[in-house]
Amino acid sequence: MELVGELAALAATGKLGAVQHGVRLADVAAAYGDPVASGRVSTKRRWPHRFCFGGLETVFCRCRMLSSLTVPLWRGELELPGPDRTRTVASRITESEMTAALRAGGCRWDVVAYETLTDQRALQTAPTEDVRVGLVFTARESRDSPLLDDWILNKVNVWSMTEHECPPIDPSLPDDGYGR
Repeated sequence: MELVGELAALAATGKLGAVQHGVRLADVAAAYGDPVASGRVSTKRRWPHRFCFGGLETVFCRCRMLSSLTVPLWRGELELPGPDRTRTVASRITESEMTAALRAGGCRWDVVAYETLTDQRALQTAPTEDVRVGLVFTARESRDSPLLDDWILNKVNVWSMTEHECPPIDPSLPDDGYGR
């Protein structure tokens, strides 16, 4: 499946391969191998932490549950993890290509326009009552380039609409290798 189809499926379901909101870090690591740790989200707290699986940027809470996912498309290429290997795909997708794929998949969306960012907008889907997917488009290839007729997909974000409270960590359990 082409990347635009995979992202349309993500917008419709909230899932991209083994990655979805609420999945455990150990389950994603079992599917794709150990992640690259990218550090804490806050300098004041040990958790949540950022981890990368190929080009996918994830955030896991203290109880090792996925709280957000970012698919960065602005780099031109994206490394997608797989069960056997990482694959590199071209990541330039236009808004007309993306909306056509969303329509073909029967996915509904809302347009989110930003008051202060006139050259950026998002399409937002709600695959479940709790999960949102935002597809962020920009009107320029780069800051200095002219406006485009067909905007390009910059990134895709997946997040929850509800707060999650981690249960206490049982200190008698062995360290899972991702830090306490």
